[in-house]
Amino acid sequence: MAQTNNLNAMLIAGESGLSENMSFRTDLISNPIMERMSRTLESNAEKAKAITANINKATEKVDDKTGEIVKDITDNKIRNVVYRLAAGFKSMFAASGGEGEDVIMGEYQQVETATNNLLDDKKDFQQNRDGNNYSAGSSVRTYDANESVHGGNYIGDPVYNSQTNQMMFLVPIPQGDYGNTTEQLDADYESYVSEMTTLNDDDLQEFRNLKSRKSTGEELTTEEQTRFDELEAIGSKEGVLTKNQWLSQQQGVDSGDNETELQAGRDGYMWVDLDYLNKDVVLKDAELMTAFEEGFDDIYNTGSSNKNIKRNSNGDVAIDGIDLNELTNNKETLITMAWDNYAKDGGTTFYEDFADKNPNADRNWMKVDHPDFDQKRLKDEVMKFYQNKINKKYESGVADYKNTTQGGIKVEQIDNMVDNAFKTVITSTEGEGETDTVVDFSMLRTDRKKVDLSDDGGMYEVLSWENGDWVVMEEFPKDTDPNILKKYFKVAFGGSLN
Repeated sequence: MAQTNNLNAMLIAGESGLSENMSFRTDLISNPIMERMSRTLESNAEKAKAITANINKATEKVDDKTGEIVKDITDNKIRNVVYRLAAGFKSMFAASGGEGEDVIMGEYQQVETATNNLLDDKKDFQQNRDGNNYSAGSSVRTYDANESVHGGNYIGDPVYNSQTNQMMFLVPIPQGDYGNTTEQLDADYESYVSEMTTLNDDDLQEFRNLKSRKSTGEELTTEEQTRFDELEAIGSKEGVLTKNQWLSQQQGVDSGDNETELQAGRDGYMWVDLDYLNKDVVLKDAELMTAFEEGFDDIYNTGSSNKNIKRNSNGDVAIDGIDLNELTNNKETLITMAWDNYAKDGGTTFYEDFADKNPNADRNWMKVDHPDFDQKRLKDEVMKFYQNKINKKYESGVADYKNTTQGGIKVEQIDNMVDNAFKTVITSTEGEGETDTVVDFSMLRTDRKKVDLSDDGGMYEVLSWENGDWVVMEEFPKDTDPNILKKYFKVAFGGSLN
């Protein structure tokens, strides 16, 4: 069926009922987004029911007369705004005597586009919310704004911004749970007191001069006395609010998730548009999850079958098609890798692992909508976390291979064999002396593997005994950094990755 773009077709009459309901699977996952959803339902059942019903209402319906799919503006307040704008454009067109049609119709189309975009966003929000597609690292504050707008829980009527061509909504600002805003408020109150009670250098000098003149019995003019009283009041804290009075004036906000929210929260609301609703809202990456699962299977099977493994430039195990550095360069991918579980066979997420190992450490630097968010640090830490998981997965495969084969050499023995093959020799006795690291490759040998020099002497060759002959499996330049070369050899012989 054809999609109609006629604004009149969007102005479908009808009340916005609140009869539908949604089942939230809060038992399946524990993260800030699901916890926020759960709290909304528990704190006010009737309000939660209304919000949920509004979010779930369809944004498309079939026109009974034409059979076409048309947009259904289920929010009465949005529909009224669109209706008033459409009526205004029609009045302008009539008053113009038919002139300026292109301009008027252009504005008319912008309103229609803005409305369609908003309704499409509502549909996406409903599907992602119901499908548990949001990353646990998404901005809780932005999520709350989406729930307020798409659930009809905003203040007053929407406003159409003709400069940005977007609908704008005044929404309440729920506070996040990031733990340090109480301290921020304390600091802000002290700053407020300081501003109210501290004289700058000029004012302080003026106050001292006036006070000195009064102390000698000199009578000040009316203006000078008034000024003296003002300066004296500042120094005496007269008129300064108490902590409780000040907090009450700030509307009692005692928690928040970032500085912007803290400031907005004191007023209790802020204006948001569609751009804001998409800010720092991150979806889980199903394709990446599949790539990790298949990759973990591959490196385990490689280890458990005693095959050669692919390594990166640092000598760490690598998964084909997964570049940790490139992945974590993307902010959204970085956030979901930090907060959601992409590792095979369950386990903890990076955030959970860090919290378990550092229960008293600050974690605000991991939160995308916190002022302390540190993307570079998060990238570095997440890369280490996943690389460690990849290395351990391969090592578990190697361990299983050794447990199922006779005469297998223990990892510790292989590590010692490789370490002992690297020897420091003195190359010069002049001055402080110079040393170099050489490899005694004759020590790098087991029943089925050994290391030798290439014919031209420029490469170390790792050879494997295959079908009655030594076959070159891998080659490494002789001038490779010794520490990296150690890793290469340990992995080649089935040792650890340390």
